[in-house]
Amino acid sequence: MMSGAGEPVIQTFGLTKNYKNKLAVDELSLTVYRGDIYAFLGQNGAGKSTTIKMLLGLLYPTKGYAKVLYARVPGELSKVLPRIGVVTESPAFYPYLTGEENLRLYGSLLGVKNEKRIREVLDKVNLLGVRQKVSEYSQGMRQRLALALALLNDPELLILDEPTNGLDPQGIYEIKSIIKELNRDGVTVFLSSHILSEVQEMATRVGVIHRGKLIAEGEVEELLTFGDRVTLVASPKELVLNILKDNPIVKDFAEDGDKFLVHINKEDVSKLNKELVNAGIDVFALIPVRSTLEDFFISITGENHVVDRALQTF
Repeated sequence: MMSGAGEPVIQTFGLTKNYKNKLAVDELSLTVYRGDIYAFLGQNGAGKSTTIKMLLGLLYPTKGYAKVLYARVPGELSKVLPRIGVVTESPAFYPYLTGEENLRLYGSLLGVKNEKRIREVLDKVNLLGVRQKVSEYSQGMRQRLALALALLNDPELLILDEPTNGLDPQGIYEIKSIIKELNRDGVTVFLSSHILSEVQEMATRVGVIHRGKLIAEGEVEELLTFGDRVTLVASPKELVLNILKDNPIVKDFAEDGDKFLVHINKEDVSKLNKELVNAGIDVFALIPVRSTLEDFFISITGENHVVDRALQTF
């Protein structure tokens, strides 16, 4: 996975969209660097799709502007469109043609008539040699074909709006694997999602939009250090509770059976351990707990986020 430390390929400057009585996107300023897999996260209706439409010139902002591959949007996007691949909604493929035949047809319209390139992109999405008509494709296969179409012009930037929406776990796994491989090959990826567990181990950087506002942005590892937690296994329980209660270095704690989940700065963990031992407590384990993007989202919005738990392992 590449690191987002390169030049900016997408920037927004106070990007705003107002629909009569609703402010859909509010003074949005974000930066996507070359080499990123940038996950643009938020609940349905938060403003993700509206932002993407403005980046692609499909919606005119009420105020503000963007730069995509240094081209100002609105105004100059046509200069760089050949360098961008896009999957927003599933393209209207011809159901009675195969995937390869569809790409050949669309390729002729896009000026891409290179048979070798068509085979290359089909191979990248694991559809090379599939002879089924598109009408017989699963939803996951259709989404992979949409990705292949977006890759026909060999883009340096890929913009994906909810690329795993509606897919089963196997389909999600396949799309994520393709995205990571494309990124390793040098493609910068900007994708939106409302299911946080799908992007946590894939994204290099994250932006969180909530009610039209960008409320957080940064590298995933940095954001997940918003609050360190440890699992404490120690006894006797009564003495442990005495140490944890009203302790200035303990931000919060909760009992979980014979364990305690303690919210504490990582630099204070050794101090807590010393306090416990000095109080005559047997400390059996003090194990760091990795935070998740879901934890982070809840901490900064104060709202529970609906996540399909079955997808957490993918």
